[in-house]
Amino acid sequence: TVAVLAEIARRVVAWDASGNASLAGAVAGIEVLNEPWTPAVGGPVTYDLLRDFYVRAYDAVREQGFNGTIWVSDGFAGSGPWLGVLAPPQYTDVLLDSHLYHAFGGPTTNMTAWDTVRFVCDQDGPGVAGRTDADWVVVGEWSNAVTKRNPPGGRLQGGAASWLRAMLVAQLGAWDGSFAGGPGRGAGPGKGSFFWNFRTETGEAGWDLLMLLDQAGAPPQLSTAALSEFEFSC
Repeated sequence: TVAVLAEIARRVVAWDASGNASLAGAVAGIEVLNEPWTPAVGGPVTYDLLRDFYVRAYDAVREQGFNGTIWVSDGFAGSGPWLGVLAPPQYTDVLLDSHLYHAFGGPTTNMTAWDTVRFVCDQDGPGVAGRTDADWVVVGEWSNAVTKRNPPGGRLQGGAASWLRAMLVAQLGAWDGSFAGGPGRGAGPGKGSFFWNFRTETGEAGWDLLMLLDQAGAPPQLSTAALSEFEFSC
């Protein structure tokens, strides 16, 4: 795996040096491993094994001349196993990738939809803010889906649009402090996030960003100014 990562990095560096405008700068970062099956989710991959792998993978990628961001997964374990791992000044431009969902069980399973929003404000935001000893967390996957609250197909009715907006704003604020309502305590808010997914075949607003923006009445450009016009904030 380390050899494969080195080859990927070599090719990316070659693209950047090729002078081809369609390739140069196309890859901003390399994640060395996605969602390892750690003890946090009942898996056998130990944190000691991962820590060793992350260091070797970092060295292999940097040896190829890749200067972009290197991403490592938290393995659904939060910050504990990674405190001091790949820390500056020896290691630079490293981000910790956390995937935070509310659709696969956990403490919000039996909550009402609005209680889930409050959980995001009261627990998720401060949790990301204080997740590590450095300001390096990115929420690499999240969605607007919550357990038993997003039936597939069709347009949500009643006050659903208001809830969709609130859930969207609450999570954006929790994952990235530059958005309205972002956490202001701890080591620092998240460095940003990626919604999963841009578009789906089944068309569920919790997972389909285009459908979500339509049903929530959200602006296509999710800026702080645009979000501040919503009636909800943490």
